[in-house]
Amino acid sequence: MMRNYKSPAKINLFLKIVDKRSDGYHDIQSIFQLIDLHDEISINLRKDRQINLNSNKKKIIKDNLIFTAIKKFLEYTKLKRIGMDIFLNKNIPIGSGLGGGSSNAAIILMAMNKIYNSNLRASQLKTIANSIGSDVTFFLHGTNAWVEGTGNVITPIYLKPAWFILIHGKHKVSTSKIFSRYRINGHSKNFSYDDYLNNNTRNDLEDVVFELYPSIYQSYKNLSKYGNARMSGSGGTVFLPLSSYNEARKVIRANKNRPFLLYLGHWGVHTPLQALKSDYDELSNIEDHTERVYAAMIKALDRSIEGILDELNIQGLADNTWIIFTSDNGGAGYLGLRYINAPYRGWKLSLFEGGIKVPLIFWKEGISEKEIFERAAHIDIAPTIYALAKEAPEHSVDGIDLFSNSSEAKDRALFWRTGHNKVVIKDGWKLQLSDHPKREWLFNLNNDPTEKVDLSNEIPKKYLNISAKKLHDKKKLKYFRKYLKNTDEINIKYDDLNIAIITPDKDIIPDAETLNPAYIAFDNYEIILKWNRSLRFALAVCTLKNKFKNEL
Repeated sequence: MMRNYKSPAKINLFLKIVDKRSDGYHDIQSIFQLIDLHDEISINLRKDRQINLNSNKKKIIKDNLIFTAIKKFLEYTKLKRIGMDIFLNKNIPIGSGLGGGSSNAAIILMAMNKIYNSNLRASQLKTIANSIGSDVTFFLHGTNAWVEGTGNVITPIYLKPAWFILIHGKHKVSTSKIFSRYRINGHSKNFSYDDYLNNNTRNDLEDVVFELYPSIYQSYKNLSKYGNARMSGSGGTVFLPLSSYNEARKVIRANKNRPFLLYLGHWGVHTPLQALKSDYDELSNIEDHTERVYAAMIKALDRSIEGILDELNIQGLADNTWIIFTSDNGGAGYLGLRYINAPYRGWKLSLFEGGIKVPLIFWKEGISEKEIFERAAHIDIAPTIYALAKEAPEHSVDGIDLFSNSSEAKDRALFWRTGHNKVVIKDGWKLQLSDHPKREWLFNLNNDPTEKVDLSNEIPKKYLNISAKKLHDKKKLKYFRKYLKNTDEINIKYDDLNIAIITPDKDIIPDAETLNPAYIAFDNYEIILKWNRSLRFALAVCTLKNKFKNEL
């Protein structure tokens, strides 16, 4: 069984070099913030004890911290080695100061703890992590943190959601080289959290890095025009926090003469529910307090989007810029807003339509309106962007180009999984399975989009595959007798023919109460479907064939 893990990156919101230790390391102060850039690690167990590491970046395989983490884990636990094939899909730039190697090591430690069922405590994993590298301990915690010592003293902290522009050039920065050039005079004064909040912090290594790597300094200089740019860690990445849509407008202005990608994630409709008093006061017509606050937050979101569109028009970019608007999930049930996902059933963290049905809008000035009726998914965004840009991806990607009108959108099955819940949707049918509690639901979304009628106990599973199930054992037909329209044909012997049980497409539940009859069809049904995907047409041809055959 393949095991898959995400290995996140981090940025240093600041970096203070406090003192040089007798062991050659440095005591630091920093705030580490996790970001959504991540590597992907896949592990498949082998029957022998060989450990293989492969990656999309071949040059990083030798002396990788993944090997170090496995070695240190086995030395600590004194367990025998288990064979593994490990694949590292490297997305975090190497030598970027984003902690990619340390993150990989931490994730491997946690994976080993599960694979070996060793049940090591957090303190024990921390001991192993400290022997690997300074930042490894942080990634074990999985939370934003105030970091001290050599990077091993972790104090989790809450940080407001934020968005960043990151620039990393094609250079691998040597941490050891930078620290060897850095000079500290005695014991430096510690930073406080208030210093950070008041923007009285910096990265102490910037002067050394900028001298050694002029291109990094140039990136820093360019970003500094638009805000408080900083360098992350000792690596080659500089970043600019985007605190509001006004910062986003600055980015548009700065890049108006070249192609750009702007990602702006709004926290405005998420918890905690808090809004500007001015927006709240303008909505005095809403009596319920919680609903009014939420509406004020939406008002702020609308104003932000309006500002982005205005800036594109001001800069003359509206007719040459694609805008994609979407959300990650439906509204949360814990907000206290009963009808937030109405009319759909369910909430965030569920796989009912209220949890997974979200808007997805592609828009550009001058395009004609078009609605896609087949279900789209977030996996379709990347291939659609590639198609709009007339570029081919470097490797295969999931999803389809939504503008191609491909039959794939209609014919494919879509899958979701979260926790103990799994869902598959195909041909308008939606099957949801839950392990805890043990439960299943079946809906026909074509006729019941709000999932009010559970059909899991009404329709036999054997013929729910609407593309038809071939039945070689004619005895199975008796099971379906009460659902079949042409029951007189059951007793006819067709020894050399395949039989399928089918229903007319999209007509299973005409009034959400009555079940439409099913029909039996024979070998020509599957042949017809190879050149005409209409189930109704195939059924009609099959029925007529049998009628003519009997009359002739």
